[in-house]
Amino acid sequence: MEMKHSRGRQKSLRPSGGVDAQSHARPPAEDGELLVAIRQFIANAADIPFEAVEPDMNIYEELGIDSLGATCVFIDISYEFGTPEPSAETDFDELNTARKILEYVRSQEARIV
Repeated sequence: MEMKHSRGRQKSLRPSGGVDAQSHARPPAEDGELLVAIRQFIANAADIPFEAVEPDMNIYEELGIDSLGATCVFIDISYEFGTPEPSAETDFDELNTARKILEYVRSQEARIV
């Protein structure tokens, strides 16, 4: 299901109300594929082209993503790849680049296995 974003981009609507992210998740991705997906989620949250998101850019300071945008990025990752969403104790300020988010996702995957 898709809806128009306020600036004309297509945004997907994630199912809500008890949908298990694991049942919709893709198989584990290679680092390169996962980094591309994370950059795309960041680009969507910042409403900028994918090409403008570099792996080591600060998503808060350089791209202007706020806490709601960061939450959307992690929900997208959880939905697409079946990784757990960050807990309340997670320091989002430290997860400020696509590469750091990738490392965080990999560390969470290791905890599941």
